[in-house]
Amino acid sequence: MGIVTDGLVAYYHYKQGVNGATWNNIAPANVGKLNGAIAGAVLQANGMYFDGLSGTKVTVLNDPLLQITNNITIEVIFSSDTLAPRTSLLHKNYNGEYSLVWETTGGLNAYWGTTATLYNVHGMAGVNAATLTTGTFRRNLAATTAGWVKNGIPYSSIADTKPTARTTTGDLLIGNGYVAGFKGIIVAVRIYNRALSDAEVAQNYAVGNEVGLVASKIVRAYDGGIWKPAVVRKYDVGSSTWKAIKMGAYVNGSWIES
Repeated sequence: MGIVTDGLVAYYHYKQGVNGATWNNIAPANVGKLNGAIAGAVLQANGMYFDGLSGTKVTVLNDPLLQITNNITIEVIFSSDTLAPRTSLLHKNYNGEYSLVWETTGGLNAYWGTTATLYNVHGMAGVNAATLTTGTFRRNLAATTAGWVKNGIPYSSIADTKPTARTTTGDLLIGNGYVAGFKGIIVAVRIYNRALSDAEVAQNYAVGNEVGLVASKIVRAYDGGIWKPAVVRKYDVGSSTWKAIKMGAYVNGSWIES
């Protein structure tokens, strides 16, 4: 089972979609949109490395798809080299849609709000430097709550006094933004336009550091009294597109590609 794709607006993973100076969005619904411009960040064997300098970042130009002001889920798989200074892991606007800040205490704070002085902040503590961590922030308008899931396990939640954030014109920045530039590895960033359930967050976490995009939209054919897959959509890593694969023969309980 792969990651949840329902509501997935933007998805950046170091194993797929990096093409020269561009970090392509591989969310199936928005392929070709929301691609990021890489400045200074370096693709390594274990993730995209950010050196903490002010000019090092990935910039995704502002778009209505990113102006999520109500329900949202943001997932980041990362490892910070150090605890200090405070750094920006992901930033749209701290007093607007969303901003994630790595704190010197070993925690990840989420900021969002309605004006320059009216904003919420909620944190996930107990994260060590040089430790790969999955942080999932959820804002739920219906439940009027916001909270974190750490490594697939619900960590904390608060009553969200400002459940809707304001729309801003800021670009989405990965590895930079509100405070100093992030120094460390970012494996993946996922942004959803809805609050994922606990089970869905656990499903994503179970994928680990893999991309987790799997075949979908199966077309079935009637064969020997049984309905079986005949055409399967698969995600092609090389071209970053979904392709229809015609399945040829049914051998030992499974179809093979023709």
